[in-house]
Parts: sequence; C-alpha cells; structure tokens
Amino acid sequence: MAYLIEEGTKKALYLYAHHSFGRFIYSVDTLISNPAISKIHMTIEWQNNKWLLRDLSRNGTWVNDTRLDKKKTRILKLGDCITLSPDKSNNYIVQDLSAPCDLLIPDNDDGVTDAIELKPYHLLPCEEVPEIAMIFNKNENCWSIEYINKDDSSSFRLNEHENVEFNGQKWKLKLSHLENDTEAHNTEEFSIDDLELIFDISLDEETTCLKLTSPKGLIDFKTYIHHYLTLHLARCKAKDIKTNINHDMLGWINTETLCKDLGLDIYHLNIQIHRIRKQFSELLSDLLISDNIIERRKKHVRFTGSAFEIYKGKQLESAINNNQLTCHN
Repeated sequence: MAYLIEEGTKKALYLYAHHSFGRFIYSVDTLISNPAISKIHMTIEWQNNKWLLRDLSRNGTWVNDTRLDKKKTRILKLGDCITLSPDKSNNYIVQDLSAPCDLLIPDNDDGVTDAIELKPYHLLPCEEVPEIAMIFNKNENCWSIEYINKDDSSSFRLNEHENVEFNGQKWKLKLSHLENDTEAHNTEEFSIDDLELIFDISLDEETTCLKLTSPKGLIDFKTYIHHYLTLHLARCKAKDIKTNINHDMLGWINTETLCKDLGLDIYHLNIQIHRIRKQFSELLSDLLISDNIIERRKKHVRFTGSAFEIYKGKQLESAINNNQLTCHN
C-alpha cells in the first residue's frame, strides 16, 4: 500500500504499480497544473520488489535536494522528499513503500484517512459483523461485491473508482494495475472436481472437522462452526444422488428451509457461507479453483463438491466418488 504525502495538502497519494506524474491531462496518473512541470515529468514504478523513480522532465526532479541523473533510476527510501519543480512548489514525502495492491480509498473528508488493503476475499467492515463481501475473480481479473444482509445473493461487478458503502462510510475502489500474467501462466489450474473433502463429525454433531485432499496434498481446514453448514449441504447432495435426481438439480436447497434446519437467520447463514468461501479461497489460492465450494442462485444454495466422505463418530456414514454414492449404515 505504497503512498506519498503531498507536502502542501498533507493528502495521501497511493501509487499504482506504474505511476506517472505531469501536466499532460488524460496521460498521467497524477496531474500537476504547473507550467514548470513537463507533460510527463517522472514515473515511479514497482520492479524487483523495489520502487524506482525515473526523471523524464525538462526542468529536473530532485530527491532530498539532489537533482536526479536522467539516465539512471533512483531507488526510493522511506522519508525521501521528491521535488518536481525548481521553485519547490510540488513536493512529495515517501511515507510507505509496500508492494502495490488493490485498495478501498475513503471517498470523503469526514476524518477517515486510512485506505483498506484488499485481500482476495474480504469481509467488511470486519470479519465478526460484516456487511459486504469483496471478492476477486482471478479468471476474469475483476472485483465483485455481495451484500450479506440480503437473501437474493446478487453479485455485482465493480469497476475502478466505483463507490462502495458500508458502516455509513463511502469508499472508492483503486486498482494497483500490477501485472500478474507470468505468475498465472506458471500456475497449474485445478477445479473442484480434483478435490476430495473428508468430514469428521462427533456423535453429538457438536463439532465438525474438515480435511481436503488436493493435487498438492492434504489440507487441514480444522474445526469451525461453518463446517457444519458445508456438511449439511453435502448430506443434502448425497441424499439427492441416492434418489437419482436430475444432475442439474442435485443438492439445491431453499435458503428459508436451510435457515430452519440450522436454526439461523438469513444474515448469519450468509456470514457462514462467506466464511466457508473465504477459507477455501485462502487455503487454495495457489490452485486457481474458479468454482465456489458453495454455489448460489436466487434463494437457493448447494455444495459443489463432487467427491467427499462423511464420518460420524469415526464410522463412515456416506461417500461420493465420481458421482457414485455408496451408503454405509
């Protein structure tokens, strides 16, 4: 979340992965209306885990009162003072040198100053009492938003600079413009069909442990309350398979029915669904799985796993493998 402080206004200027300064409107990221400033005066760019400054100007750029050599880049350091004009009317102080990332920036001047560094699956304003979920889709390279207190489960795509509101505060989406193409091409892609989930539930059904076998080995999802929701949906899917229901209809359950079954209201049901998805997103981030473990459509949800085993008190209750169900009593 690298940013500079504009010395005159004391405002934070958050940096794109490649950030240009100058007076050429529509062609620079930070516009400076000063005739002493060149059309494209300088750039700051993230390269090899460092922020590099390059002077492209006619009148010069200074760092800590030392004029830069136009043939060289300058590695930025915390506290550096960047001056873009001889009269020192455009100064910036280097305040943070973190790697570029996507952000939510406060959209007003009501005293909130800190930006929010977005994680690929982010519950806001906090994990405990979220109002929205911000979700990054790797395949489409875009952000979407879902409102947790709604039953329609609608997901809305967000464009850069679009407003987001939660906890009575408006925020604006700012993208890092960091290119990850090389990383994406070097990562093997798997789907939900490549995973097998193993549920281990106590006899009183008070605790549910979840483990998962993936192409990269065994992953322990540990014991969480939200695993019982996943287990319940897996049981619904197993029941549908046993009755030979049409494949497109497998496992779908009405959210109102689900709330009654689990003793939850729609808000807390949505929280658990997002916590499940978030945990899968975080623990399987390197597998590039595009499917959600919990799929949604209007007022219905279902478990998308195609292979799983359920153990109750260490005894196998049911198992699905390649859409074939084997029941054990």
